[in-house]
Amino acid sequence: MKLYFFTQVYENYGTENEPYWKAKGGEDYIIDAESWTEEMVDEVISNITVCNPFYESSYIGHIQVSDTFKTDFEQSQFDYEGHIQYPAIRVNYDEFIKESV
Repeated sequence: MKLYFFTQVYENYGTENEPYWKAKGGEDYIIDAESWTEEMVDEVISNITVCNPFYESSYIGHIQVSDTFKTDFEQSQFDYEGHIQYPAIRVNYDEFIKESV
């Protein structure tokens, strides 16, 4: 079963003491696992969430998707360019967790 996790990224264009945060899109993760537990979902969320004085990646949500699912951005690229140059991050759960450690 594949789950599609999506985030919102912010970058600080100011300083640590006087931040000026700007939204900069987000990251898309499509992660495959035999089955999902609440603990597995929580672990993915904790690994895609980043917060420091100059960069923040916030979890927005996740949904179950099919094997042929394309994100809106992927579909847009395919429709207008005929190919997907910037795909979502697609990985098996075990590989994702191993890379995150």
